[in-house]
Amino acid sequence: MIDKETLLFAFLGEMANKSPLPKEFNEIFTSENLNASYIPLNIRDDDILFTVNGLKKSQIRGVNIAKEYQTEILTLLDSYSDEVAKCGFVESLKIENGKLHGFLSIGKAINSLTDKKIAVFGSNEIAKSILFSANDISNITIVEKYIEDSSKLLSEYPNLDVRFSDENHKFDCSEYSLIIKLVEDEIFISGNCEVLDIANETPKKIRDIQHSIDLQKWV
Repeated sequence: MIDKETLLFAFLGEMANKSPLPKEFNEIFTSENLNASYIPLNIRDDDILFTVNGLKKSQIRGVNIAKEYQTEILTLLDSYSDEVAKCGFVESLKIENGKLHGFLSIGKAINSLTDKKIAVFGSNEIAKSILFSANDISNITIVEKYIEDSSKLLSEYPNLDVRFSDENHKFDCSEYSLIIKLVEDEIFISGNCEVLDIANETPKKIRDIQHSIDLQKWV
């Protein structure tokens, strides 16, 4: 039951009601006996300016942003973290004193899974977040089918370990504890290694850690 003391949080997206986040957050609130509620906010692209500006005057304290708006929404924020500036997208907002502050959790969540070596298939903005959050980038290997796709990352991290892999050159994952798949294409590996596919939907194993990071910022 929502009352005037209830802490409100939300997920903003075109199909927000289809997201697992409201159920997951509300289960956390119940288990920790928090007077809080997490709601889905379905919005269309042409309503995003109105909706985001409306958040500043609402009772909502924290918001997660669907992938389709994570870049577009940046210009509407009052501030954001250095990581957001570096990576070019935002996942979460903290609303305080009528101001919107953006931050990321994906890179921190992935790096917290292991202190051993991680192979990342792909060079997109999530790869940037992983590298930004890494305690030691020597533990991170970027794997690409087309090496030139990693050129922007190499310009920022000249000592970054980048490997080539395709159907004829399988990536040997025997020295890695985890593989993060950022691409929709099939990846080719040899050896046994845990693979977390986040090309489309982030696995719950990672989402759970992100929820903890978000709540630490929000509450």
